[in-house]
Amino acid sequence: MRILSVVSVLLACFLPAGLHSEPAALDQIDSLRLEFLLTTKRWSCWESSVVLEEQPQSGQPVLRQNIAIDHYGGDKKYPVGWPRMYFAVKGDEGKWMDYDSVHFDIQAETSRQDTKNLPLTLQIGNQSKENFTKALYPVPGEWQSISVPLADLPPPQQIVHFGFNISDSSYQHGDVLTFRFRGFALQRSKLCRVDQLTVTGPAIFTGSAQLNLELSISGPAAEAARGVPFQISQGSTILRQETLPVPRGRTAMTMDVSELHLAPGRYTLTAYPDLPERQQVATFTVIQSPWENHQ
Repeated sequence: MRILSVVSVLLACFLPAGLHSEPAALDQIDSLRLEFLLTTKRWSCWESSVVLEEQPQSGQPVLRQNIAIDHYGGDKKYPVGWPRMYFAVKGDEGKWMDYDSVHFDIQAETSRQDTKNLPLTLQIGNQSKENFTKALYPVPGEWQSISVPLADLPPPQQIVHFGFNISDSSYQHGDVLTFRFRGFALQRSKLCRVDQLTVTGPAIFTGSAQLNLELSISGPAAEAARGVPFQISQGSTILRQETLPVPRGRTAMTMDVSELHLAPGRYTLTAYPDLPERQQVATFTVIQSPWENHQ
């Protein structure tokens, strides 16, 4: 059963490398726990097993996957195989499209003391049979928090498959591995946020009529549709402010700048210029058009 809870967390506003960052903001997050993933009998396991255990330290139920590495047994054609555990997500359980990210914690243990990390692959599949994969490298004995932006998943985001696998070839014969998982949840910001803002293109010439943008938007779709405020400036001079509707997730869009007649120089595009806690910044350079010299 899913339980909807609202928690407040401290989020940082992450900006691209080389750009300044604003102070962290107290943002409200909706969290939807994916408790159905704790149903052990619904996990299909190959060359591994899964049980449910309680951890006194956290008080949370934990899935524990046990794997004994065998380079000689298993499938005759592929003795060095892929121990795995997969979950068939059904119906409403897989309606993740209204959320921003999926979260869980992972811990790993191994019988081999000199192992620095234990490679593991996360798989998430949609109804179009397209799979998203993410390599994980948990450090033995340490709990690690994993967050996957749903914008990274191929659309549509109706999920039907979720699971983990390893490759026997990453380990030595006889190794005994334990992976623990807890805290499966979907999360979304209660506020519209611009998580990524980039001005793309090989060059922007004087006389250009538009900027090509790549954005990643999280938070409520209704707020994003009402519009995100943008500002174009050069130094301390504000050239234009406008509010543009944007879709949730990753998107590409164009911004009309024909009336600005941008001269050569460096400019700044800012999302949410009046809200430092949600502010996202991208810079771009306009160069002299080579065609103007031949007119």
